[in-house]
Amino acid sequence: MSSKNRLLWADDDADSLLAPLGRLLRKQSQLEIDVASDYDTAIHLLQEKTYSAAVIDTILPPGIRDSARASYLGIRLAQYISATYPDIKIALLSVVPVLEVEEQLRGLDLAYFEKLHVFEMNNFDRLVSYLIGKRDR
Repeated sequence: MSSKNRLLWADDDADSLLAPLGRLLRKQSQLEIDVASDYDTAIHLLQEKTYSAAVIDTILPPGIRDSARASYLGIRLAQYISATYPDIKIALLSVVPVLEVEEQLRGLDLAYFEKLHVFEMNNFDRLVSYLIGKRDR
């Protein structure tokens, strides 16, 4: 599968609480999804594979190597992706209100979705459209 159809999903809840979201994303977007449950794994996958999009939890665990320590490692990951892989579309998925992190997001080209509302049809449709190329935020 080409990079046009590959999504990096960095979220420690992707294989548990948010597993239904992954199934819906695969079905609706036709994306191949790689899951990283922590920051270190996400960095490793980015170095190993080519992605067209990334969905990132704002509050992401550091990983085994403890290579990074910060309150919002998901934002640090988004900043890294934006600087290193500028063609990857980034969507943040978070329980953190956007107003709480807006300063850290300044200058980043990304979409922000609240986890508590992502299953609402309009929000899910916006997420899928954004990830597959339609930039309606």
